[in-house]
Amino acid sequence: MSKGPHTGMVRNDERRGRAKLLVSSRLSHARGIVFIAALLLASAACRTEQKNFTTAARDGVYVFEAENFRLVDAEIVDDREASGGQAVRIDTSRAFCSIDLVLPPGSYVARARARAEDSDHDEFYLSVGRAVAGLAPPLTHRYEFCPRVLEFRVDAPGREFLQFAAFSSRVPRGETGMLIDYIEVWEKAAWEKEEGTTDGHG
Repeated sequence: MSKGPHTGMVRNDERRGRAKLLVSSRLSHARGIVFIAALLLASAACRTEQKNFTTAARDGVYVFEAENFRLVDAEIVDDREASGGQAVRIDTSRAFCSIDLVLPPGSYVARARARAEDSDHDEFYLSVGRAVAGLAPPLTHRYEFCPRVLEFRVDAPGREFLQFAAFSSRVPRGETGMLIDYIEVWEKAAWEKEEGTTDGHG
């Protein structure tokens, strides 16, 4: 039985179809490789951005500039009166800022240098792990340490998060209108020694 020209055309179409499928499969595979590579690069970039800023300014005292924190609903502002010429303004009741904290086990005291931009505000919140304290800047319109401090413990080596925010688990909507300059974290022994020699901090 002879094969007509129509049969040859069908076979040619089948070959073209298989060739297109093969090319499409290879392109999809290549796109997948490119996508995975992009994800790996993005992940590496994120790890690079999340630096550990736990550096000792002097024995027993660690200083964290507010502009080095990861910021949510807060902004960095230029301010000649702030340490390093910059501070972080808490603009909204959802403002939240955090930084990695890696410290040896022990007891610590944290305090914030901040400034109020108005004469009618409540507190922002400083926390490490489950320890939380509400801090209110003095009504002097100058950068000063808040009178209240946060005391916390590190029980085992590992990473914690030092955070300041306009809200806490107890107060879902906080106050705004504060500028945060930096946070100091003191080893408890160094804090008590300083407190004894200066009869208080400020």
